[in-house]
Amino acid sequence: MSPDQRNAWVVACLVGAMLLGTAMLLWLEPPAHGWSVPAVELGENVAGVRSVQIHFALADAALPLDEYDCVVYADGRCAWRPRSADIRLTLLGKRSNRLPEAQAGTLLAILGSMNLASGLDFSQVRLDPGSDPKLNPGLPPPAHELRALLERKGILQ
Repeated sequence: MSPDQRNAWVVACLVGAMLLGTAMLLWLEPPAHGWSVPAVELGENVAGVRSVQIHFALADAALPLDEYDCVVYADGRCAWRPRSADIRLTLLGKRSNRLPEAQAGTLLAILGSMNLASGLDFSQVRLDPGSDPKLNPGLPPPAHELRALLERKGILQ
């Protein structure tokens, strides 16, 4: 085998190994939260969103869910029934010390898609006074984590 043929085989094997390694790493990576397609489509269903009020409640609380435009469950599922440009959204949390990652991801995806599709100004997103840990420090840890998440992302001031 000539040196040129050997060099060509080495380069071809390296390219093949890199492609195979990249494919394997992409296959192993968990699905991304955030701007996932179903949540983006949810936020695009409402034209001209003016405001969003976020309420946090524990799943075992007696809450009239039909009064809310969007209910985000702990597993990330969402029930979406918009009625007006002023969206009332509730997160049904678990009794735990953490806000579930799937729920947080769905919430951020919905807010982001409303921002992109409807021009929602994040200054119009607020926590319900009964769900704001700054006003009610005795709320469960997931409510505190929700507030911290929204502040970290620049949605709440």
